[in-house]
Amino acid sequence: MDMTSRETQEAYSDVAGRYIDQLGSIDSVDEADRLFIAEGFKGVTNSILDVGCGPGHLTAYLNSLGHQAAGIDLVPQFVNHARRAYPGIEYSVIDIESFEGDVESAGGVLAWYSLIHMTPEDMLTTLETLSRILVPEGVLVYGGFLADSRKLFAHKVFPATAYSEDDITSLIEYAGFRVSRVETRPATAQKRAHIAVTAVRA
Repeated sequence: MDMTSRETQEAYSDVAGRYIDQLGSIDSVDEADRLFIAEGFKGVTNSILDVGCGPGHLTAYLNSLGHQAAGIDLVPQFVNHARRAYPGIEYSVIDIESFEGDVESAGGVLAWYSLIHMTPEDMLTTLETLSRILVPEGVLVYGGFLADSRKLFAHKVFPATAYSEDDITSLIEYAGFRVSRVETRPATAQKRAHIAVTAVRA
């Protein structure tokens, strides 16, 4: 685990209880985002990996849709909660940045706000890893912060990066994907602007 991963783990561990209480249920996920995720993985029959699964609610949501989904996260408190809250679903403590996985072992990968604390270079490396573990035509569904240009900002838990639509789609494509859908949502008084991307392994 590198320094950034360790610092991120420590930052989320410090607020894990509050995070779970506020954001650890499917009801906390915008309905439009739930629909985007569901539509992105429609037709995927192989297993789906939820990378940076947090409290595990989106992994459980995918399973409720009939998928075989598992979750990984670097924060032990999140994984322990997920195992208790959603028995029967596989959750593991794994750092995304050191994750290797088996080549062509998954039909889909969900990376929903789980790459936001990485540098662009580390994010590209991680996306390339995710491309390798997907079967041909496997699906990536990504969610993150949107900005007019790439911007590091003071996230409530740990510094994060927002990307422009061109920046994030270029990163995803450079990592070996073909972007098939992009959806954005403007900022509100409570939330930053949002971008979601569905991409297929090229």
